[in-house]
Amino acid sequence: MRHPYPVFYKITALLSFLIFLVLTPGAQSRGRTEQGRMPPEKHAAKVRLPRGYRPFPTRVKYFRGNGINVDLFAGEFAQGAAAYAEIYIDPSAENGSLQVHRLELEKKSVPVTKMEWGYRAVMAISPETAPGIKKLKVEYSIGGAVRKEEFSFQVQSGDFLFSRRALDLGNYSDVDYRLKPEELRFIEACTGKKKKVFGTKSPDRLRASFSHPRDAHHITSPFWAKRLIMRYRKNNGKKVRFPDKINVHKGIDLRGRAGDPVYAMAGGTVAIAEPMYYEGNFVVIDHGHRMFSLYMHLGKIAVKEGASVRAGDRIGSVGSTGLSTAPHLHVSLMIQDVYVDPMSILSLPLRD
Repeated sequence: MRHPYPVFYKITALLSFLIFLVLTPGAQSRGRTEQGRMPPEKHAAKVRLPRGYRPFPTRVKYFRGNGINVDLFAGEFAQGAAAYAEIYIDPSAENGSLQVHRLELEKKSVPVTKMEWGYRAVMAISPETAPGIKKLKVEYSIGGAVRKEEFSFQVQSGDFLFSRRALDLGNYSDVDYRLKPEELRFIEACTGKKKKVFGTKSPDRLRASFSHPRDAHHITSPFWAKRLIMRYRKNNGKKVRFPDKINVHKGIDLRGRAGDPVYAMAGGTVAIAEPMYYEGNFVVIDHGHRMFSLYMHLGKIAVKEGASVRAGDRIGSVGSTGLSTAPHLHVSLMIQDVYVDPMSILSLPLRD
């Protein structure tokens, strides 16, 4: 009689492997759609992650139009999330060349990139949009015939935090504090540089690879959290309070010690690599199609403006420069002028 334990171990190992396939982002098969059609082969993006952290598993919505398929992906279809679309000819419908003329999310144009297999697009679900049904519109042609499709999907609440404990920023909370003329000139120069960079329209530079910006994951201030900032006037050593100012956090703060590494979240070109007034040592990477990742308060900058970087390349180190009270990394992600949670990009199954 054979011992039962080896069989038990085999069954346990098989179950563990199946659970891994179900829970691992990007490991799931896209499977058949409700029409029973098999979409094109999908390759999950490579993602570099710190130990113990996993992004949201990829969710997908399949839309079927007149001759085309549109697959929409996100970690969460929620306020403040990045989303990714693939548009391609329905293989069982008809032959012909596809041309996408326009893609819109809630009446806002989204740039598309032509690929060998069809088109792809990265877009933002605005944190300021109301939860509910949203519209995705595609204008396209197959074999010269222009067509339009409209698809609907549900957007959930982002459940953003509101911290009611007022933060004292020292001089910046004092209503009587006045910046020096040289500080004002520096702020003006920084503002001009950022306006120029964020207005740049460059081609898609993304590859099927993403990276967490740190080697450890501990968020000290989440995305789109509302914080109260003290406002007061000093009178004989006492603070006379004014109504607090509400500040919206347009990125996330990650805990780190001075000198800890900071990595590029995606491939692109370094558009800013210099000290700025509020941001301190500041790096901005242009990923194309007006998508930018921003890294603030760095102790040191390890890249130069104009350099090409790949996901996971070291671009600097954690610090406490600029308007900062302790060493940490502030990272933001802007997609077509809309800020989204930078961690949401790690769930996108981008392919080349």
